[in-house]
Amino acid sequence: MYSKISGSHFKTIFTIFKNPKLQRELEKFAMDNGFKIFLGKPLTQDIIIMPYFLAIIDRDLLGVKIWIDFLKSNEEVRPSGEYYIFVDYRKDLNLPKYGEAYQISYENEDLIASVMKRCARIAKTSEVRRCFWALDGYLFHLTKKELKNELIMIFKSFPMVEAYFYSGIAKGNNQFDKENYLSNYLATRSNEEIKLYIKNQYRTIPGVQKFYIDKMQQLFFTNNDRNVYL
Repeated sequence: MYSKISGSHFKTIFTIFKNPKLQRELEKFAMDNGFKIFLGKPLTQDIIIMPYFLAIIDRDLLGVKIWIDFLKSNEEVRPSGEYYIFVDYRKDLNLPKYGEAYQISYENEDLIASVMKRCARIAKTSEVRRCFWALDGYLFHLTKKELKNELIMIFKSFPMVEAYFYSGIAKGNNQFDKENYLSNYLATRSNEEIKLYIKNQYRTIPGVQKFYIDKMQQLFFTNNDRNVYL
């Protein structure tokens, strides 16, 4: 029996800015798409302490010193944040070492539309990232025998993945023993290598990705914490 987890930071948007209209649009977006908004306090270390997936910030309002402190912490420890949208004029401040950053100046006449368009694109990745995070934890505890069963399940569900896996030995040899080949593969690979193979299938094969998103949601995430994009 697996314990339920939330991965709530993948569904959290951290904000510090002064734009009531943008705030209203963002609140509507969050409600429609299953996100929560954390309103950070200016001149505090909320941006360093709080977990979040996306941060939308005015660095002047945040405080330049706080931003510099954040950059230092970002150098030492990878934060939970994956994406940053800056709604300010600052071109003189460094960007985070980790995560993707975008700047949309207040001078932009389409500021709100531009921010919301970017949010919509970013939001589509949140469940993929959250379930990959859960998958990593799920695979961590599997034994070699359980990893074998996981591979067999993938191959049965996705014949093309199986065909590619066996493609090297299958050339010109229609009589090869799949079970023996798989056993040899497992015997000559570490658990970490096998886990990496499975995670790479998640990253690159849409069907495998959806299969594991569904599985991770059922195993780990509570019903009221499901993503609405799928």
